[in-house]
Formats: sequence, structure tokens, C-alpha cells
Amino acid sequence: MKFLFVVGTVFFIGSIILIIKNYEKFDIERNGHVVKMRIENLPKSCIGAKVQYFITFSYNGETYDKQTRGNFCETHHIGELIDMKMLEGSVYILFPNESALSDLISFGILGLFGLILTIAQWKKIRNEK
Repeated sequence: MKFLFVVGTVFFIGSIILIIKNYEKFDIERNGHVVKMRIENLPKSCIGAKVQYFITFSYNGETYDKQTRGNFCETHHIGELIDMKMLEGSVYILFPNESALSDLISFGILGLFGLILTIAQWKKIRNEK
């Protein structure tokens, strides 16, 4: 039972950390603006689910890295200008149709699950004494 208590606590605290970390992406989705960014670096292929591929974009002398997969690398080339959503002062960029809300919702559900598990196990541990 103590193991489940610890697991629930880790889920709860971890989800809070992930929500805080990903809130900036949500802010970009809500308040960001679409700009033309230039592709600076592109892998030869982005196909594969387990490997993370990063594309380097530039805008106003600043570079941004964005993770991608699928056929993005085959359909685009270095030097191409692409619409990306950004917010001044942020290190993150989003594709115009990319949503960060689903990440926040899933992390919130994970945190709620962890909190419920922690409370349930805490009651069981307290009643055993």
C-alpha cells in the first residue's frame, strides 16, 4: 500500500511540473502570432515513431528547434519559409494548427488520478494504525 501511495504522489507532483512546463506552449497557442520562419537545418528523413527528429528554424536572427516526425522532412527543404506560431520572448514555437491544450488536459487527468490514488492509500495506511 505504501508503494501505491508513493506512485500516486509521484504522479501528482510530476503532473504539476509538466503542467507548469507546458503552460508556455498553451500561452503561445492563445496569444501567439503566425510568422514566416526559415528552415535552417532539416534531417534527411523524419519517418519513425521512436526517434525524435528536430528541425531548426530561424526568425529575426534567433533560432528555434522544433520536434517533428512523419513526412515533414520529405515535403520541405532547407531555406523554405513556413508559417509558425510564436510569442516574443519564448523559446518554443508551434505549428499554426498545433494545440497545447490536449497536453494540459492529459497532464491534469494524470495529476487527478495521482491525487485520488494518494488520498485513497493515505486513508488505508491511516486506518491500519
